[in-house]
Amino acid sequence: MPRSFVLSAFALLLALLALLAGPRSAEAATRETLLRDFPCAKCVTVLPAPDPASAAFGVPVLVLLHGDGQAASTLFDAWKSAAARGIAVVSLACPDAEGCKGSYWRWNGDPQWIQSHVDALSARVKIDRARLWLAGFSGGASYLGYRTQELEKTFSTLVIHGGGMSPASAVTASDASSTTEKRRTYFLLGDKNPLHYLARQLHAHYTQCGNPSTLRILEGVDHPGEWRALEKERTAIVDWMISPP
Repeated sequence: MPRSFVLSAFALLLALLALLAGPRSAEAATRETLLRDFPCAKCVTVLPAPDPASAAFGVPVLVLLHGDGQAASTLFDAWKSAAARGIAVVSLACPDAEGCKGSYWRWNGDPQWIQSHVDALSARVKIDRARLWLAGFSGGASYLGYRTQELEKTFSTLVIHGGGMSPASAVTASDASSTTEKRRTYFLLGDKNPLHYLARQLHAHYTQCGNPSTLRILEGVDHPGEWRALEKERTAIVDWMISPP
């Protein structure tokens, strides 16, 4: 077989491979990235598809705190569609190694543990620290409320779903008036949750402090119903999160 024919055939093969690789590379560039056991054991993260519009500032991040006895992956599944809106979603598993027995509020660990995992994410992808959002369900929401004064130093937006409790430290009227940064809060609550009054006390705290707050009360809805309601309410909450303050 002539050498020139072999070279021509080889060149044609390379051209065909390049043609096939082009569309596949473009498709890969539009895919979300799913990361299991990141940034910690039993945690689940999804990074949105690359977007040139967010390259300058980084991607917004939604961090999730699960309820008592709930897997981080369960709460992740409920929120993962937010990645299609350009949001990185990170569901953190309350850490066994730090003494957590499946309940954030009973564990009551140092909020710096959460911050450290935000930092771990930032080492992998550029994040927008002005758009760090935190959502908790049930016991995760109660921990969020109890340690809110520390968590508000990192997160600009807080979502309290089916839980909540007053902060560990009381805030006086003078303390509230001196706070310069008023973090936005969103409550999704059923009025038949037997611990509903605790969430309302947390809402009263934010009202006293002057935090912009949206209170969504589901009439006649108990705690299991609060969980089921997220499927219908999630889009409205994400719309609220990404809207300008």
